Amino acid sequence: MEKNKIILRLCYTEFIIFAGVLATMIFHFRKGFGKSFFTLMIIAMLAGCGVSLALKDYLKSIIQSSGFDVAGVHNKKALEKRLQQLQEADDTLNTGIMMFDLNNLKMINDTYGHEEGDVFIQTFASFLTRILTKDSYLARFGGDEFMIIQKNTTWSQLEQMNIRLQTMIDEYNQTADHPLSYAVGYDLSCKNHYYLIMDLLKTADQKM
Repeated sequence: MEKNKIILRLCYTEFIIFAGVLATMIFHFRKGFGKSFFTLMIIAMLAGCGVSLALKDYLKSIIQSSGFDVAGVHNKKALEKRLQQLQEADDTLNTGIMMFDLNNLKMINDTYGHEEGDVFIQTFASFLTRILTKDSYLARFGGDEFMIIQKNTTWSQLEQMNIRLQTMIDEYNQTADHPLSYAVGYDLSCKNHYYLIMDLLKTADQKM
């Protein structure tokens, strides 16, 4: 997964380099390039750009089909499969759901563009991954919405996960160009208050 993302970045870099070289060649065309040589170089550059773009699209499709999205976490389709498995399980005892809504994504997209918006999402997702345990399942199910399904948990653990997240984000925001903030809601299925998985999800969403 991480290797695919690195290759994807290299594709973007390669495309930019090809475009830069092409622009430089056009600029210096009158300074001595032969016409036939110049034509061959143009064709080579355009072919290189085409290969880079094709490879980029191919890798994007691999990342999406693997169940992950641009944020590097499970996507909505993978989450739906996970929820279906939980719905068919014998019980949801000691299962918690935490729902997060990242603030200001639309403003970042509208002001700085969608590439910067993707970085904004990825930054928040990177903090979410730091509060996970071996019993966590993190997914992005909307443009700015994330969910953690936490098995074998307690109310205290859910609270501590949120406190840790907020502490890291507060520290990050001290020097951030685009500070992060979020809404959160969470609940737990336990002996005193047992939920089916979809009811648990609905309750966490209402608390967000």
